[in-house]
Amino acid sequence: MKLFQSAIFAFFTCLGCIATELPDNFYQPQKKKLIHIQAWAERTPSYLLQQLAFLKEKTPYDGFFLELRNSNVHDSRNKEASTYFIFQNTTWPEDIFDQDIPRLQKLSRNGLKDSFIGTCVKYGDLDWFNDEHWNNLCHNYAIVARVAREGEIAGIGFDPEMYMEQQFEFNPKYGHSYAETWQKARLRGQQWITAIQKEFPQAKIFSLFWASLNFASMGNCDVNPAIYGNLFIPFMNGVYDKIAPGIIIIDGNEEYGYRSLKRSDFERGHSRFRTFFRHQLLPENLERAEKQTQYSVAVYLDAFFWAMSKSKWDFLPGKPFNAPARYELFRQAFPLAVEFADEYVWTYGEAARWYSPLANRFSGKTISDICPDINAFMRAAKSTSALQTYCNAQVAAKKLKNELRYGSFEESRISDPISPVKHWGVWSRVKSPDSKFSAIQGRGFNNSIGAVASDYTVTGGTLYLRPITVKPGRRYLFRGKVRSEDLGRGNFTINFKNSQGTWDPSPDVPTVRILPPQDAGKWHQCIRFFTVPDNCNAIQICCSVMPQRKGKDQVAFDDIELYLLP
Repeated sequence: MKLFQSAIFAFFTCLGCIATELPDNFYQPQKKKLIHIQAWAERTPSYLLQQLAFLKEKTPYDGFFLELRNSNVHDSRNKEASTYFIFQNTTWPEDIFDQDIPRLQKLSRNGLKDSFIGTCVKYGDLDWFNDEHWNNLCHNYAIVARVAREGEIAGIGFDPEMYMEQQFEFNPKYGHSYAETWQKARLRGQQWITAIQKEFPQAKIFSLFWASLNFASMGNCDVNPAIYGNLFIPFMNGVYDKIAPGIIIIDGNEEYGYRSLKRSDFERGHSRFRTFFRHQLLPENLERAEKQTQYSVAVYLDAFFWAMSKSKWDFLPGKPFNAPARYELFRQAFPLAVEFADEYVWTYGEAARWYSPLANRFSGKTISDICPDINAFMRAAKSTSALQTYCNAQVAAKKLKNELRYGSFEESRISDPISPVKHWGVWSRVKSPDSKFSAIQGRGFNNSIGAVASDYTVTGGTLYLRPITVKPGRRYLFRGKVRSEDLGRGNFTINFKNSQGTWDPSPDVPTVRILPPQDAGKWHQCIRFFTVPDNCNAIQICCSVMPQRKGKDQVAFDDIELYLLP
């Protein structure tokens, strides 16, 4: 299971360098994937194909929740058959959705491979003890799994939220005890996953809730049989009883994700999942579940972009939908969702729409109409390399201001090539006789002035800038160039000063160390994004070198920059 990936990502975020290619045995953060559910809008494969050019150009997504429909087949309500209303006592023909297979293939081959066929428990009122009911349901899910596999998409979407009939609530009307029903729900979970994986052994099942469906009842779900979702726990354990090695379950963590805004919110949600997930598992299922379950993060777009009168979901009540503060809040929260998710971040919108805008919401505008930069920003947030490209473009367009003075060394005296570097201090644990940092014309990038370290033959040395005031809790972009000769080794370090005015080396306030490649004779631009701890208000930037050989292994530094991200 990838429960700890976000923590590992944060660790290496502090240690790595964009330009560095790590050995294979080092963890490298994967590119995260974005999927979207557009509520109350057309989402069939045929419709999305009509919108394909727009979706590829104007949205940041790797996939969508899709709905398959067939107007020639009707469900138990005499309505058009739809995968979103699969939880009914109805038997579908085997070829009910075969017409959608080539459409799904085309979507997949055009950048939307991480799409899921959406299914829902809505209208579900199946008798846990009726074999016919569950045989029909498993038959229909097998069809959906086969279509997803042949359509070359990621798998099946699953929304277990009980909108109407309470499928996962114990009901004594069927004449069975809670203990009997618990065991039967476990059996149905076994049947359900068996039917899916028989047709699609490598399927991903994206559940908007999974273990998170039961968080509200944790601690008393076995005591009070009337607790919401109490039968989902045995159903979920039944799934893990029979789950095949190739199946991945994704917990969408819907409701708590919708309420997350600050880093502490996302940290709490991740910790909550890690704890409560284990508490719902039978001992024999623990290992399988942890290996084959991913943590996802939900983002409710309306909470940011729709002025909802007196709604608990609105992060900025009273602000109009197009207020710049709404977008700025989103720019702070969305990268955190990406950071904490194992693989997938998903967004949901009702009023906030990427396509098919509503005339009475946003004045008929889409999200990208309101925030033209949002597509590029969300694409950039998916991976470190993409974010690097995005921020470099922002710097080039002068949309970000360099907060750092004296990083180019142009103000240093050059009449004496061995003079100290102006505005910078020099330190070493044990000073070598001839060790020095020098500001030298022609040794910087593009033959400018560079700060050059030489003859640190004992312990190495550090060139440091006086403390710089920063904003607690905000994210920054650091850039700096370095060039090594022979076997020289240099790096950049960022230290944090806490609110008490002392340098803080505690685990909660880690030093940011940026390690460039060591191939001699080449300039490397090192880039790092970092977040200032909440209790810190100053940083110190250091250029450091490892011990050098006499007359060899010199290291040059230049063009050191710091940008406050929006």
